Amino acid sequence: MTGRTVQLWNSGRSWMRGTSGSGGDPMRKGYRSLKLAVSLGIGGLLLTAQEHASAEDLNLNEVKVVAGETTQVQLYLSDVAQGSAVSTFTLEDPNRLVIDIADTTANMEVTAVEGDGVLVDRAEVVSFDDGTGLTTRITLYLNRSASEVQPQVVTDGAQVTIALPIVEASEDPVGDALEPEGEWSPSASGLGSRELSGPDRLVGGKTVSTLDFKVHSDNHQVVVGLSGTNDYTVSQPSDNLIVVDVPGAFVPQSLRRPLDTGEFISPVRMVRAYKTATGARVAISLRRNVKWKHAITGAGLVVLDVEVPADMQEQQDASVDYGSSVSPSRPDGGGNAYAEEVVIGGDGRSVSPSATWDRVGINDPTSAFSGAAGFMFDAQSSSSLPFSGRRISLDFVNADIHSIFRLISHVSRLNIVASDDVQGEVTVRMTDVPWDMALAAVLQSKGLGSQRFGNIVRVAPIETIKSEQQAALEAKRAIIEMQDLALLVIPLNYVQASELQPQVTALLSSRGSIQVDVTSNQLVIQETEKRLVQIRELIRYLDRQTPQVLIEARIVEANSNAAQAMGVQWGSEVDATTRTGYGTGLFFPSGVGVGGAIGRTMGTQEYYQAGTDALMVDMGAEAANSGVAFSLGSIPGLVDLDARLSALETDGFGKVISQPRITTLDNKVARIAQGQRIPFLSTSAGGTNVQFIEAELSLQVTPHITTDDKIFLGVQLTNNRADFSQLVMGNPAIQTKEVATELLVGDGDTTVMGGVFSTEHSYSQDRVPGFSKIPLIGYLFKNSAEALSRNELLVFLTPHIVTRPQRGSN
Repeated sequence: MTGRTVQLWNSGRSWMRGTSGSGGDPMRKGYRSLKLAVSLGIGGLLLTAQEHASAEDLNLNEVKVVAGETTQVQLYLSDVAQGSAVSTFTLEDPNRLVIDIADTTANMEVTAVEGDGVLVDRAEVVSFDDGTGLTTRITLYLNRSASEVQPQVVTDGAQVTIALPIVEASEDPVGDALEPEGEWSPSASGLGSRELSGPDRLVGGKTVSTLDFKVHSDNHQVVVGLSGTNDYTVSQPSDNLIVVDVPGAFVPQSLRRPLDTGEFISPVRMVRAYKTATGARVAISLRRNVKWKHAITGAGLVVLDVEVPADMQEQQDASVDYGSSVSPSRPDGGGNAYAEEVVIGGDGRSVSPSATWDRVGINDPTSAFSGAAGFMFDAQSSSSLPFSGRRISLDFVNADIHSIFRLISHVSRLNIVASDDVQGEVTVRMTDVPWDMALAAVLQSKGLGSQRFGNIVRVAPIETIKSEQQAALEAKRAIIEMQDLALLVIPLNYVQASELQPQVTALLSSRGSIQVDVTSNQLVIQETEKRLVQIRELIRYLDRQTPQVLIEARIVEANSNAAQAMGVQWGSEVDATTRTGYGTGLFFPSGVGVGGAIGRTMGTQEYYQAGTDALMVDMGAEAANSGVAFSLGSIPGLVDLDARLSALETDGFGKVISQPRITTLDNKVARIAQGQRIPFLSTSAGGTNVQFIEAELSLQVTPHITTDDKIFLGVQLTNNRADFSQLVMGNPAIQTKEVATELLVGDGDTTVMGGVFSTEHSYSQDRVPGFSKIPLIGYLFKNSAEALSRNELLVFLTPHIVTRPQRGSN
């Protein structure tokens, strides 16, 4: 935002430079001329101030933008505009012409006026109180550069006409700088004044607390937060305007600026909040006539849903598909948390931080010039304003610093008072800078500081100001120590009194005290009245209804296994004895016998197990559940040769589903468990003791609800079970499954916390050395076993917000 530039330079002439030459000192001549012009200007200002003080409040009834050879803006007042100051100034980016009428209230149902389609695109009307009285501001959005418009104000009775001729840039910037340009408005000077408190600004009064704009896929929302009242009306006086009126409500200064939605593809063009004669009003300017509806929530939020036309929805989708920076949604959602910030001042009033520290940074005078050494701060106000004064250009060599102050005083229309110890010369060359920035630079270069009291600026050395401030602070502390203590009893709704005690204790003075009444859940605070107001407002923001969260978990376990085995057993028996008639015929050995036959009962079903018989070759399958025995040949009574083929194949499948559920408060730890405690005997020198080991399914969770209704979860889930198939001294083994993590989940969404997948595959083979290497025949002298097992564990989590969080103060 750039103010109109006022050039104060020599246009090639050196009358402002401290150079010497024939014909006298040009610097002195220029100074005398400047002195005369400043004196005349100050006299005109005093006369205007007297006329302004005698003016009565007027009403602005109508605004017209008339097209013609020269565009005119016609203002129709309720009475003769004598004594009312009419001032204009221009702004850029976007190009605007601002018209301020002092002591006037806008008495108009419609605050948006159509332009002439040539120079003026549209006009917006708003009334506000700048601390010195009511002011009505008409903002004209121009289709041309603001520097090309030279407004001319003509007052004719109750009608004020502002002609807008298009002119070229001035060739005499010095004359433009010294020529008075209408009456001065505090809002146009770039310096804010302290805003007076009224009854509606007291703690607990009716207030428009928040103003927000949200973008969704099918509708856009304008959210108006109300504090201290739920009374409001919504109307549509024209196709392109929706008005929300809140009777008797106050609009904080932080919200009295346009909420420009031009960067979004939205039917909403702009949202503005301002104070009217009967309360507060929020004006929503539309690009076209669309459907809308409104409702109020339990937290005092008026939600106005504006339907997005189909063509705009297509543009939104296209902007997302092609990566446009104009996205219809905010995936981060984190910006919403800052909307809940609040500053509680020493007087107990709650305001938005943006109203106090708006644009602090490169444009903030205090950050650029280090506090008191930088630009002026209001001794009665804690707000910092950016450099927004009328732009000037300065070119001086060894100029007296008091002359610089007089020049800046004339441009800013402020009274500058310098103390006796402010003296010296300064050399400056500045081009197109705000006058307040120029003043800050001059003060910084000479080690000076400044204080503002109304329209008077006092300049003194920094050390002098610091010492005075320190003395004032000590005097203020002494007064506070002398104040009587008051007793405040605050009952709490949702928070335990002991939980708020540390926050309140930090705000107490050395004389203050706090007590907790556990029985009635109340805080008893003894402190000065000023501190009690601040403490009470803090408690209102902290004592909120705590939302609740329902967490549903699902643990799915599945396992499968398969096994195959196959083997061969060989048996043979030789009995060369006299019993079989095949004796050796020797005295010794009279007979020979070789054992290793397979026992069998012909015609009878038998199942054979490997290793149970004394076999010649034992390569049977382990734990075989089937077998076939063969008799391959024999010599009756002498030799028998047998074989046994055994095989095994198994398959198994199992599935376990566990579903623990638990409900808890926001930011509170909750735990649910189910299982058994298994006893174990432990022997020591003191005797035998029984110890218990937990084998249970447990869910422990700590939820936190974010401002965009997502849920941050800290989860610890265990599923331990006893495995009685594996015993050690009669005690079962414990199968443990555990997961611990932190994650962010949307309300009602299901997420997979984690999973374990395991697969085990084994293959083994036993064989007889030598014989197993023979092709084909070798298979008769070996066995094989193969096993495959799979285990799966999946953990699903679904959180639900049962009670929505409460926004703002109670």
